[in-house]
Formats: sequence, structure tokens, C-alpha cells
Amino acid sequence: LYSPWQVTGAAALGGPPTGVWLIANNFNRLGQTQKAKLLRGAAVVITAAMLVLVQYGPRLQGFTLLNALLLIGVRWGAEVSYGTTYKSYVANGGRRAAHWRWLRAGAVGMVIILGVLVAYVLTKGVAKRPVETPVAFVSHRTLFTKTHLPLMRGIVSTIRDSRPQLNR
Repeated sequence: LYSPWQVTGAAALGGPPTGVWLIANNFNRLGQTQKAKLLRGAAVVITAAMLVLVQYGPRLQGFTLLNALLLIGVRWGAEVSYGTTYKSYVANGGRRAAHWRWLRAGAVGMVIILGVLVAYVLTKGVAKRPVETPVAFVSHRTLFTKTHLPLMRGIVSTIRDSRPQLNR
């Protein structure tokens, strides 16, 4: 089983849905498959809610406080939902999940989040904008590649422009 701290670590790396997914894995291993299914559905709903918040929610300068609150929520949820079961399981000789497993889960969650971000940016039409071809030029010592940054500027402006403006 994953400990509540392992679940929190995975959530810190891969987002709260990753931590909820690991809690669901624990319930599945304990034979509580209905709870596991509900939690996996909750992980999908949390992901969708986070995307909606980022897109349509108030503009925040940083999500540090929100992320900290979400991590506290995942930790609390893990402790409340199976904390005593976990402690008795380990006390009776049950094995705790290896650290590399929760690290791997966090890394997979991070890759999924980056994939969703790239898909979002691509659906907003950034990839359809013309991009200047990098121009290579040679100095007397080294070959440099001069790249113009319209693609990166386009990505940033698309994300900025796609968010609804608040009336102030």
C-alpha cells in the first residue's frame, strides 16, 4: 500500500489527481473496488475542475497557495480514508509500496499534465501560425543558430488572450 506521505509526494509531483489515483489503488488492493472506481472518477473530475479553473477562474499571479491547499487536501483525504487501515496493515506485516513506485506515478502524472497543456495550446491554433525558419549563420569561430521567437510569443499570447477578462 502507498502511505499517506507517498500519496502526498506523488500529488506534489503529478498534481492532486495523481494522489487520488494512488488512494484508489490502495482501496483496490484492499478489496474495496467500488471505492476505487469512485475515486478514479473523482480524479478525472478534479482534473477537469482544475482545467476549468485555470481557463475561466480569476487571474491569479501564482497558484502556490492553491497548490498547497490541494496537497493538504490530498494528505488529509488519504489519512482520513485509509490512515488507520494502513497503519494496522503495516503493523501486521503488510508491505508499503516502494518509493520508486510513487515517484514513477508522480512523473507519469506530470507527463500527462504537460500533454494536456500541449494539446490545449495546439487546439488554440498556435501550431497553425506561420513560424519563421531558423536562420543559420557562421561567425569566424562557431556555427550559431539564430532563432526568432514568434512561436513562443504566440503560445504565451494565445494562453493570455484565451482567458476571459474580468471587468474591473
